[in-house]
Amino acid sequence: MDNNELLQAVQSAEEQKSSSMSSWIFLIASLFIFVSASSFAWDFNFVVTLAVAILIHEIGHVLAMKCFAYKNVSMLFIPFLGGMASGVPQEESGTKNVLVSLAGPVFGLLFGGLLIYIGYLCDYTGEIWLMFFILTIFLNLFNLLPVMPLDGGQVVNEIILSRSPRAELVFNLLGILALGYFAYSTDSYILGAFVLFLLMSVTPTFQISTVIKSVQAREDIDTSTMNAENVGAVRDVIVKEIEFYRNERAKEHLPGAILRVFKSAQKKHPSLTASIVLMLVYLAVFIGGTLSVVAIIAERRGESMWDVVQSFL
Repeated sequence: MDNNELLQAVQSAEEQKSSSMSSWIFLIASLFIFVSASSFAWDFNFVVTLAVAILIHEIGHVLAMKCFAYKNVSMLFIPFLGGMASGVPQEESGTKNVLVSLAGPVFGLLFGGLLIYIGYLCDYTGEIWLMFFILTIFLNLFNLLPVMPLDGGQVVNEIILSRSPRAELVFNLLGILALGYFAYSTDSYILGAFVLFLLMSVTPTFQISTVIKSVQAREDIDTSTMNAENVGAVRDVIVKEIEFYRNERAKEHLPGAILRVFKSAQKKHPSLTASIVLMLVYLAVFIGGTLSVVAIIAERRGESMWDVVQSFL
């Protein structure tokens, strides 16, 4: 494939769109599979309540993506693990990535707060309502933990580590180890399998990050202009540094990899001021959400917040 043909393939990959109908079909199908498969292991009412809590969380991500004009926005349920919202940004922006990552937990926590407020107004504390509230709050606070690939990990990675492939690699490995330990301590084979999948994705992610740094250091490659010459030059760097793409059968994946390098090389990282503000927002949401839950538990038990904290230690 010459440079002109490769350029056309990269442009086609960039313009590729998914239909909204197929996105809805995948969402409904994945929801059905999630509920059906999870019901074999857990109580049906719990599974349905969990699915609604996950849906609310992912809606927060989707709304943020829509606000930032992401393309191909979609949502899926993953049996036993949770859900996932995805989309293609018009441009790579660390600040927007952080806001999209925060949107899910913030939306979920606000919804949980609204839920508890309505419950108190109506003097309703039914079992399903209480379960829904606990799952909603726990799910969103758990996602704010600074561990990859959780939302909190994405936030910390974008603000502090994404400029350095090696720092990003170490952070990803630490997150995988943390999830692996959690899977082991809870005897969760499904989570363990997911951890193995994440482990296999670490090397390709690090390799692409290294390629991006190499391309950015090259004065003869202008990633702000996608033409045949620049596309060919990026292809050469990818093939040189990643053995996988030297395989003839891997050539069909080259356009997507080249497009990713072009977009990521132009990524706008948060400024120092923006990084500090975003980190403060993240900490405020995480700490504020945690303290709110402790306060609610303390009120229900008739104890002090410190007594509640000690009971969990």
